[in-house]
Amino acid sequence: MADTAGWEVACNTKELRRKELKEKKKKQAAEERAKRLEEEIREKEILQREQDELRRQKETAFSISYDQNAVTQNARTRKRRNKKSKKANSSPVASSQPQHASITIDDIKQFLNEVAADYAESTDIQLKRLGEYFEESFKATIKFEPSQVLSMDIDEDSLHKEYQKPLTGLTTPVKTTVGAWLTRIPKDNLESFFWFLVAQLSPTPSESKVLLSTTGNGLKALLQLVIQKHPGICKGDSFEKNIRKYMVQPKGKQLLATIQDIHTISLVLSNENVPLFAWIFLQLCDYSAIYLSMWYQYLFPLLCYGNISDQVWNLIINCFHVAFGEEDSIEAAGTARSTKDCAIAMERMIVLYHSLEDAKKKEDLESVYELSRNELSMFATKKSPRHFFSMLLSHAAMNSGDTREEELREDVCHMLVRSLSEDNECFARWEEIYARYIPQSNNLLLFIMLDWKHLSSNIDHFELVKMARSFISINKKILAGKYKMKLPAGVEVGSL
Repeated sequence: MADTAGWEVACNTKELRRKELKEKKKKQAAEERAKRLEEEIREKEILQREQDELRRQKETAFSISYDQNAVTQNARTRKRRNKKSKKANSSPVASSQPQHASITIDDIKQFLNEVAADYAESTDIQLKRLGEYFEESFKATIKFEPSQVLSMDIDEDSLHKEYQKPLTGLTTPVKTTVGAWLTRIPKDNLESFFWFLVAQLSPTPSESKVLLSTTGNGLKALLQLVIQKHPGICKGDSFEKNIRKYMVQPKGKQLLATIQDIHTISLVLSNENVPLFAWIFLQLCDYSAIYLSMWYQYLFPLLCYGNISDQVWNLIINCFHVAFGEEDSIEAAGTARSTKDCAIAMERMIVLYHSLEDAKKKEDLESVYELSRNELSMFATKKSPRHFFSMLLSHAAMNSGDTREEELREDVCHMLVRSLSEDNECFARWEEIYARYIPQSNNLLLFIMLDWKHLSSNIDHFELVKMARSFISINKKILAGKYKMKLPAGVEVGSL
């Protein structure tokens, strides 16, 4: 019995060990499977990151005919679909090229949904894919170049029509859909894309520039939509910094000889970039205050140089009239314009207008000058004159006996008198700056006195007498050495 019992215990022990070993192996197998699964997941994540990086490197190169291998399955499906459509549309183009792009509302909606899904984490790639899509859709249209207008006999009406291209090749529903999509793009991404498009279209060499085999019409149309939906891109420190890449430092001898010095012009648009930016700025016509600032800062300074062609001169003048040919745009710009930009531009314009000896150019500038002075800057609102009074007063004295300078002084004195009659705050401004502009102030007082018979009904007599007494008091302090303000060069105590 003892032997039998011992044998049973031994068997039970052996069976227990076998079961334990089986459970152990089963557990090890499960752990190994979990480990392999974890490694597979890790390898897939690494591969996905590599694929994403490869896709980003290849697609941000903005090559219209790029070929990528490492992309998601959805992207591969989309590419096959695009290839079929390209093949279907590869028939020879007729000699009379179409004016409209091959984009339908259903096509663009489907594309925007797909591109948003495929590149959800990269807005930059979404934008560049949209650029490629536009280029492909516009490839059969007649090529548009902003510089074409320089070889055309064109006025402001035909310029306006010409510079609406190539966006006129899209239907309104398509423009509305793409415009709405663009409004959801973060400002920084859209700003970067704006300058990316400018780099592609500008003749200026750039590291991000891609040699396009297409017309560039698609990129131009997309750029128009970006500007029209986000006009704020064209103002601020960032814009001023980036546009410098397309500007040059002019030589002093290129500046037109003027009867008085004008505000320094340190940079101007390079000749080859003038038509492009004239076209870009005109997309801001619905935002007249921003456009006025652009015209004053970047287009008008070119008129101060004698080396620009008659075609460029006419283009700049016509651009002004295109934007400000209607009362609504004039009123909007006059009430919301940048005072600083206006003051600098008006000083240049006053001196340039009276310095021009070319009768044709002077006639061209005259209409711009009158509209700018009366409705866009100095007298646009009741409070406008005070912001220009100091600048005007600085030009109320003569440096020579040139007849043109006499005309300039008379024109300036008329504007100063009008400023005093329309904005009483100008009297306070005059008192503040009197010591800096003593000769000019004497000229203005003399001008008022000689024509008092006609001016007495316009100028506040009480304020004028008060001002004259204040000037006498300031003169006495200067003579006694008790006036703290440093006198400008050329003003001697003995002349007071």
